[in-house]
Amino acid sequence: MTDHATAQNGALWQDPMTVFSAAEIADADMRDIYDYWCGLRRAANRPRCEDFDVLEVPRHLLPNVYYLEYLIDEDDFLQRVLGTQIEQNIGLSMTGKLVSELDATGSGNLVATLRFVVETGKPCLSQGPYYGLDTQGKTVRRISLPLFRDGAVRIVFGVSKFEFDHSIVGGERGNHTSFHRST
Repeated sequence: MTDHATAQNGALWQDPMTVFSAAEIADADMRDIYDYWCGLRRAANRPRCEDFDVLEVPRHLLPNVYYLEYLIDEDDFLQRVLGTQIEQNIGLSMTGKLVSELDATGSGNLVATLRFVVETGKPCLSQGPYYGLDTQGKTVRRISLPLFRDGAVRIVFGVSKFEFDHSIVGGERGNHTSFHRST
């Protein structure tokens, strides 16, 4: 990723890294969501909010997908859609809440990443300390992708992958295929 890695909260923190091609993305799910985003691009290589349809996202990605609306007046992000795997890994239902509400659990890296995408209009990869209730949580890796309305980024969506220090009995954590949407 980048050379700007530092230790924070016992986990590796990395600054957002702009993504220019799928070849730069090691994780298969992150590559798949990036390919979906690339398919949305139209004039000026800017995918629009109205082009996105969560029902067209490849089904295997839904548990790890997030869809956040940038609230200009509040300089914050409303969590519109969170995959079930994300909410399970956090240990809280955050759909319909502001990202800033996660600050108490260490989401500073998440906010910085989301603002980076809003400011640059570019997709990025990032990694930060785990935020959530599981004491075995280690890191969160994510790809964040912009969607435009009226020439500015209004939505950031992507895939989050959580890493834990313990082995899970019976396979992966919560192999769900659904998502939650706020109204």
